[in-house]
Amino acid sequence: MTPDPDLGRIRKFRRAAVIGFWTTLFAVRSAGELMLVAWRGGRAALYRRSGQLFALYLERLGPTFVKFGQAISTRTDYLHPEILAGLQRLQQHASPVAFEEIERAVRAAYGDRAATLFREIDPVALGSGAIAQVHRAVCADGRSVALKVRRPGVRAQLLLDAQLALAIARLIARLPMMRDSPVVEAMSETFGILVAQSDFPREAASMRRLRENFRHVDGVRFPEVIEDLCTDTTIAMEYLDDLARVDAPEVDVSERRHIALTGLRALYRMIFDHGFVHADLHPGNVFRASDGRVAMLDAGLVTEVDDATRRDFVAFFFAVVNDQGLECADIVWRTAIARPCESRRPAFEAEMSGFIAVESAKKSGEFEVVGFVHRLLDIQRRHGLRATPAFVTMVFAMAVYDGLCRRLFPGCDFQGEARGYLIAARYRRSARDAMRAG
Repeated sequence: MTPDPDLGRIRKFRRAAVIGFWTTLFAVRSAGELMLVAWRGGRAALYRRSGQLFALYLERLGPTFVKFGQAISTRTDYLHPEILAGLQRLQQHASPVAFEEIERAVRAAYGDRAATLFREIDPVALGSGAIAQVHRAVCADGRSVALKVRRPGVRAQLLLDAQLALAIARLIARLPMMRDSPVVEAMSETFGILVAQSDFPREAASMRRLRENFRHVDGVRFPEVIEDLCTDTTIAMEYLDDLARVDAPEVDVSERRHIALTGLRALYRMIFDHGFVHADLHPGNVFRASDGRVAMLDAGLVTEVDDATRRDFVAFFFAVVNDQGLECADIVWRTAIARPCESRRPAFEAEMSGFIAVESAKKSGEFEVVGFVHRLLDIQRRHGLRATPAFVTMVFAMAVYDGLCRRLFPGCDFQGEARGYLIAARYRRSARDAMRAG
């Protein structure tokens, strides 16, 4: 049977109609409520309620838009902190899809081979997200593997929703109160990240690269990719059956401290040495193996940093730990992909200098990455600057791990641990520049 070329257009039209309906409904129902909230509670209350209503709107649009809301709910560089607070309700794990759908997806991925490749697949998911879920599978030769299966239809839905979301964003950007807001850029960048997370060959390649980068590093473990079982919609990795939560009751204080520092040093190595960063090191992706190593899973969200961006990132954090506020401001201004007119630069430099002075004066253990990142990006947003996506991803990678690290080792000295990596990175840069000059 020949596929009907109009089916894609029909599906797009239907999806656009659904999005248009909920967009109109929420716009009409929210307008009066937000005016009342602003009159009674002021600007902060208006922002917070706007975020809550935005979260409800995204939930109505379905899983891909919920995933979008989760991704953007930490982006202080795009949205006001109070709006982000209203979006926090979206930070929940997705419910697993029915196992029958996973079985169909496995059969579609492997065809007739599925029956001979796997003896069994555990119907209870090891983990579930909006894009994929992971099941333990037993191969025909008796090996256990962790099989990550992309949810049926999710990539096509992401691509379609990305197109429609960008169209909506372009309309919103024309509104008078939104002309200075990077709504199109925010939508494009965030959906781009989500679409990339549905690219399983890319994720498998990322896991292979991370494993190779840490092949000679003690204490860190990335699972091996089982090459012959990977397809466009599945990733098979060695099943690590000796993993425990890093904050499990049986993990004592000294071991928690060791885990926290091992993970932090691995992250710094990725940022300052490799330029290839796992940007999603939250408690669901970091575990303790029985041999004491720290296992890091799920390479769906990674970023590769070019040499110039890494050099600027090193210079920026070197300036942070040495209270060089004007140098920090200059790096942010110079590398921004969007900035205001030059006349606004002195005000930005003054606020950045004061901010860096406060942060660099903090004692060991007082510096908090999450607070630092959100304040840094909030200052940039208010002064009309936007950092490069790679720069933002790296600082958020640090912020994500900070949440786990603080839970395990509240007194961790982030700045002190970074200093050695910063000095080494600057030394390598100087040595390379000298060799080129010679």
